[in-house]
Amino acid sequence: MKRSLTVLAILAMSSSAFAVDNYNREKVLELFAQYNPSVLQRADENETYNSILQELVDSYNGPENMDTRLELIALIRNFDNSLALSVLDRRYGEIFLMGKMSGTDIDSAREKYRSDVQTLIGKIWAVSVQVQELRLQEYKEQLKTVKKDDSLPASEKKENVDFLNKQIQNTRLEIKNLKKDPGTYIANVTDMYVLQTERNLAEQLLSAHQQLQQETSLQAAQAENLKISYKNKKPVAK
Repeated sequence: MKRSLTVLAILAMSSSAFAVDNYNREKVLELFAQYNPSVLQRADENETYNSILQELVDSYNGPENMDTRLELIALIRNFDNSLALSVLDRRYGEIFLMGKMSGTDIDSAREKYRSDVQTLIGKIWAVSVQVQELRLQEYKEQLKTVKKDDSLPASEKKENVDFLNKQIQNTRLEIKNLKKDPGTYIANVTDMYVLQTERNLAEQLLSAHQQLQQETSLQAAQAENLKISYKNKKPVAK
């Protein structure tokens, strides 16, 4: 899925758990059923939508640990947001490229695109907060478990407790930063997203222009060679 990596990059994920197994399609679908069942319902009703879902489910391959689970939850809850971003990108891409080639003013289209992207980034921000809160809760539960585990040597228990307290502290700070000034945060992320989109489109346009120039030069060279070959061709005696 296009932009899925951009959507996930908004989340600040920290590494902590050890891999036990890999997520397979059944486990991924179970998480969809738990955290965004409406996606499965729409997939049953729309063949195109279902094909996108199945492509994601079949291609996902990650270790079955806490970080991957939270990453998956973010991806699942942002599934429709990611699709909507892809649609906006495609439509604006067509307008942007046509505007560059024809010299047409696209300021109004750009502002509309930015506004629509900002709405979706706002939804993604909300998911980011939710996932970090889930992370915080899981660390707290792990901390309770470790503290109650009398089978652990004192030194190992202290090491685990210190580690989890640090993770709790870092996660609380991440949540605080996300909630500090959401309007500015969302606006800044939106600006970066739009800027990167336009850079990618400009690179595509430049690449297409360079390829066209190369093809034109090659055709011109071939035509010149044919012309020279024709001039040097000796007449056949009759």
